[in-house]
Amino acid sequence: MEWTVKENRIAVLALHRCGHSPNTIFKLLKNLKISLRFVYRTINRYNEVSSVEDKKRTGRPRSARTPAVIKAIKARIRRNPVRKQKLMALQMGVSRKTIKKVVNEDLKLRAYKKKSGHLLNARLKAIRLKRSRVLLKRYAKNRHRDILFTDEKIFDIEEKYNKQNDRVYAGSSEEAAKRVPWVQHGHHPSSVMVWLGVSYYGPTEVHFCEKGVKTSAKVYQETVLDQHVKDLPNTLFSGHHFVFQQDSAPAHKAKTTQA
Repeated sequence: MEWTVKENRIAVLALHRCGHSPNTIFKLLKNLKISLRFVYRTINRYNEVSSVEDKKRTGRPRSARTPAVIKAIKARIRRNPVRKQKLMALQMGVSRKTIKKVVNEDLKLRAYKKKSGHLLNARLKAIRLKRSRVLLKRYAKNRHRDILFTDEKIFDIEEKYNKQNDRVYAGSSEEAAKRVPWVQHGHHPSSVMVWLGVSYYGPTEVHFCEKGVKTSAKVYQETVLDQHVKDLPNTLFSGHHFVFQQDSAPAHKAKTTQA
């Protein structure tokens, strides 16, 4: 059961009267999820006004963030947690600032991104579960350290641009265009493909694929496997067994590569 603020204050003062220090009270009441600052403030409040009640608030009373509005917003979010604050403000006839304060300060809620994943049917779930159990058993007792994870990545020289977050502060759009250069994109920017392997024992040498050469099975075997992977048992892994991990790119799963 979650205690109220008043009940938490009573618990703090009960221990305070028994002669316990604030640090000790904080440790004893850890299950109530109160802060050390709360303990100090409760003791100081009691020494000043001899009460655990809230002090009378000064200033103009709330006209928008009323208990009824907070309750209504909480109910709407409970029914549909993906509601937009702008739309909710229009529907309820309050400002977006009020909605934001209720959500963040009164309800203690934060906005999180939706998660995405593969669409799996019952058969695929069963297959993944079976394979996962096999992998956990195979690589138990720190044997996962003997896996070499490898992959290729294409890097280009163009500047990355995010329409949503990349902003320029200026008095006008013309001023913004003068202060910061445009982000220009070409049809075929210069790029380079890089191969790298990483493991518990460290990374492999970086391999820069030759420009214009298609990464076929033969090229992959001759330039990556023969040149950078073949000697790893005696160098990176110091003479002991290791597992070579790669994805299912065509050059990787070719029969000659697998052999």
